[in-house]
Amino acid sequence: MNMKLKLKNMKKTTLILLALIMSMGVFAQEYFLLVKDPAKEGWMYVDIEGVQLGDQDYKKCYSFTEDGLAVVIDGKKIFFLNTKGEKVIPEMQNFTMLSAAGMFGGNRGFQNGLLAVKRSERWGYLNTQGKLAIPLKYTRATNFDNGHAIVAKGDKYFVIDKKGTETEINMEDIAKIQHFSEGLVPFYSKKKKWGYLGTDGKVAIEAQFKAVGYFHNGYAWARDKKGKYGYIDKKGNWILEPIYDSAKDFDKESGMARVKLKGKWGYVNSKGDFLKVDTEKWGDFRDGLAKGRKDGLIGFYDNTGKWVIEPTLQGSRNFKNGYCAAKKDEMWGLINKEGEWVIEPRYTGIKDVEKVD
Repeated sequence: MNMKLKLKNMKKTTLILLALIMSMGVFAQEYFLLVKDPAKEGWMYVDIEGVQLGDQDYKKCYSFTEDGLAVVIDGKKIFFLNTKGEKVIPEMQNFTMLSAAGMFGGNRGFQNGLLAVKRSERWGYLNTQGKLAIPLKYTRATNFDNGHAIVAKGDKYFVIDKKGTETEINMEDIAKIQHFSEGLVPFYSKKKKWGYLGTDGKVAIEAQFKAVGYFHNGYAWARDKKGKYGYIDKKGNWILEPIYDSAKDFDKESGMARVKLKGKWGYVNSKGDFLKVDTEKWGDFRDGLAKGRKDGLIGFYDNTGKWVIEPTLQGSRNFKNGYCAAKKDEMWGLINKEGEWVIEPRYTGIKDVEKVD
């Protein structure tokens, strides 16, 4: 082999190795959850093998978000915990966060690298370094979603981006605005109809519905003037006509949503195919599986109605990021989608697994 060919092959090999290293870095992910040990007063952060992050437990704390930080309230002091167990002390204290009353009710905290905070009746946003990135000047604020949030100054509403650039929403008809999901935000008109705004602050779907949900995986449920539920796309067109008594969000992995039709629960896909399952409890599909119950015990079935995890559990949460908190023998542990115990049931409480990029 001549020198030119050897150098060419070495260069090719180096490029392949660099690509592999970069791809591994891009897709490197960590998983953490909150657990409550019976021997301790507070909650602990552990990974999916049950290894504790640091050596402390906390009475008030929130789950990690994809930004790699968890908000902890330790007495009167608030700090942000990273995945190495290091503390980030924000430059301001004594602030209120969104949905603080809903502790453990969902994934609270940083979204898109920003945390909505309130002090002296004004809202702003802290960044992941604990610095005030967007000043405290709003009377109302929402979490960021895909780089945008809704804020208000008195009776004026704005769309802001992560730099704090404001786009005023020039509509006198608006009575209420919610938060963004997949680039659209529900708004309630003074004519008592619901529609959606886009990230440009303009009407994307005219206010015409009695009620609406947030967009998930391209679809949202909506309620027509007769009180029936169906599903719309991002142009406001019905993809499933409003014939249902009730409707829930679509799950991306299973392609199913829970609906009630003629007083009975079941599931539909985006084509309207109806699925009935032999279960005593109708859970929403999450992460590809839905929670059901037989003979008083909990299990999970897939979008064909097949039980993939037999009903042997005393209780459970829904699946998230491939794992699910489950209860057996009065204690909580963690299972995977095959129903195998990843963390044996040894805790008195356990929360959802959160993925950190």
